[in-house]
Amino acid sequence: MVPNNMILIIPRWSELLGILFKGFYAKKIVSKIHLDTVIMITCLECAVTEKTGTSYFLFGTGLYFLKFELDSGRYILDQREINTLILSDFVYDYMVTAKEIALENDDDVILNEMAVKIPLDLSQKTGTQQVFIKGVLTRNVFIPYKEVILRMLEQGQKEDAYSALETGYKILSSHPSNFNRILLSDAFKMADHSKYIKPTAGVKNIQFVADKIMNDFFSSYELSTIKYSIKTLKHIFDKVEFDTSYLFSILETIRKELPK
Repeated sequence: MVPNNMILIIPRWSELLGILFKGFYAKKIVSKIHLDTVIMITCLECAVTEKTGTSYFLFGTGLYFLKFELDSGRYILDQREINTLILSDFVYDYMVTAKEIALENDDDVILNEMAVKIPLDLSQKTGTQQVFIKGVLTRNVFIPYKEVILRMLEQGQKEDAYSALETGYKILSSHPSNFNRILLSDAFKMADHSKYIKPTAGVKNIQFVADKIMNDFFSSYELSTIKYSIKTLKHIFDKVEFDTSYLFSILETIRKELPK
């Protein structure tokens, strides 16, 4: 398990997984998904090897954000808070090797057809590199995904958001055993989160198996480290203000507040 502070954006979750499943919402058929974006500020990541392959776990504060249309023609905006992302080796490899659309000579910044990966700390770049990166990210990330980013910031500043210690894990998974599911901890049942567990577009269903998965793969010490790291990110959301007119400041603000 290694620290890895970055912003990760998956523009189209269903496209990354290679699925056509649209799902249901409020007992109605979803006819079209216009947007199913995953955005996450990560603090830790690790690779876990099993007989079936390698799974990549990313921990932090994130959002699964949706714009979709019901069979009746009604348009819906919906979202689900997440603090863990599990990517199978096939999905992960597809994500990192997709066709680059910019910054193809920079290993630290990934901007391709399937994902955007931006380190929070760009201080090691030269001044020229930073100016170039800021321009590319503004055009290709902060403008097209502004609404998703603002939704994540808004969610993070809610008092009960990303409370891994109280409600446990909220996992968006592409693991072969839980492909395209949201997985929750048992502690989530104890609170009033009836809206969260209702079906939404894109994902197959929601299961209360997160605790078993995490206990199978990680030690008690590692689980404590994960929860503490998520809590630290949440604390940054609580105490700082972000300049929403200059979204690049998100990187700078969070980086300055991270523990040294």
